[in-house]
Amino acid sequence: MTVRPYDDGTDRSAVAGLIQGVTRHDGTEPLSEEKKAQWLTGVATDSLTILEDHRIIGYVHASWNDAVDSWSLELVIDPAHRSPEMLDDLMEHSAGHLNKRRSGEIRFWSFAPWIDKWASAAGFELIRRLLVMGMVLPARSPDPREDVQIRRYIPGVDDASLLLVNNRAFPNHPENGGWDEAILEDRRSRTWFDSEDLLMGWSGDRLVGFCWTKRHDPGTSEIYVLAVDPDFRRRGIGRFLLLSALDHMSDSGCEKAILYVRDDEDAAEQLYRSAGFRPLERRSEYRYA
Repeated sequence: MTVRPYDDGTDRSAVAGLIQGVTRHDGTEPLSEEKKAQWLTGVATDSLTILEDHRIIGYVHASWNDAVDSWSLELVIDPAHRSPEMLDDLMEHSAGHLNKRRSGEIRFWSFAPWIDKWASAAGFELIRRLLVMGMVLPARSPDPREDVQIRRYIPGVDDASLLLVNNRAFPNHPENGGWDEAILEDRRSRTWFDSEDLLMGWSGDRLVGFCWTKRHDPGTSEIYVLAVDPDFRRRGIGRFLLLSALDHMSDSGCEKAILYVRDDEDAAEQLYRSAGFRPLERRSEYRYA
């Protein structure tokens, strides 16, 4: 097995075929939406390609996460070449390559049971686990409120308020925390972005929360971000925004809603269950040592 830096010019076609094949085999995408977007736009500059007999059998998407000072890896491995020994060699070679570029902790994600089984047997520390939840629409409509008015996001007008509430709601979150104008502009540049899908909750001239939804396909939307300003929590605003967003999804023709939540965030999971969401699968992040 050979591990070398990914070359977007020569490796893209083979890696695209690998991602498609793994998705068909596993029934789920091997890369998160964020990492796949990085790969599609050609900014996977730290990623690695795995070859055997000069044929690409794997791809390691690697990116540095400033929020936690560590490398974050997602693995795409040809099903015909999966084994504990292969993963042992892959991670050892990957760590060697990446630490030459920047020394730091290495974390990796598992989107499939076979990686969880290997990581558990190898004794790697579980950092966090995401619960993927889903529900069939329509949902229950929200009770009307007079203290919170909902309107659609206006790009360029609402940016400062949105970033302020987002960063107050997620002060230490590795993906959602520390957003700035550049990150917001990146999200607006995605093919799925539509300002109509970002519902803003206002109390007078103050933004108290928002619910951002993301259309995956004509029948499915995701609760992408649900944020409530800490000063306005425990007032039912999160539930009001969530149910309003689910109403918006139904009105837009969606039949299914999904979301991601940490499995140790009991209050958030309880909120989503009360709206009708149920667990579908789990995704795990481990620390490699």
